[in-house]
Amino acid sequence: EAFCDKKEGDCGFDKADWGPLQARVETYKGLIFANWDAQAPDLKTYLSDATPYMDVMLDRTEAGTEVITGMQKTVIPCNWKSPAEH
Repeated sequence: EAFCDKKEGDCGFDKADWGPLQARVETYKGLIFANWDAQAPDLKTYLSDATPYMDVMLDRTEAGTEVITGMQKTVIPCNWKSPAEH
């Protein structure tokens, strides 16, 4: 039977087996990373050789990274797929 009503029995469905996944959350210099793969390496290992490049970008001032609010819009006269693919 494809569907089993709770009133008729439990049908072997355990709600605990279908709860939300817990993400592992780590930070690097104020950036927040979340990962749902329990087998994935820790963030520092994953970033590995990319950390010096991130440091150059994130350590430009003594105060750290500055968030500037607002919006920047660009109009590109092309097919909607072009910006995503190129």
